[in-house]
Amino acid sequence: MRDKRFLKHLPVKLAVVVLLVPAFLAFTVPAEAWTRSRTRTGWAGRSATKNVTGTRTGTGYNRTATVTGPQGNTATRQSGGNWDPATKTWTRNVVVNGPFGQ
Repeated sequence: MRDKRFLKHLPVKLAVVVLLVPAFLAFTVPAEAWTRSRTRTGWAGRSATKNVTGTRTGTGYNRTATVTGPQGNTATRQSGGNWDPATKTWTRNVVVNGPFGQ
């Protein structure tokens, strides 16, 4: 009798395993580094490009974004965050440099 109940629910159990294991692995194995590049074209064919790179650290992240405008001017934003488990605080730093060194 017990074997019949086990077999009756076997497809449900297998479906749960098949769906949950990949989801679990996706969240427990994050990417260590990534890049993204995007170009937008606006009025009169002018375009701007944004390049973003990021890395995951042991307790936080580092990220750099650079935007290059239609006339070749660039602006950068560097940010990073860090978790301190001893004090249970999150620290975030951001530095922005404008297109003319501002």
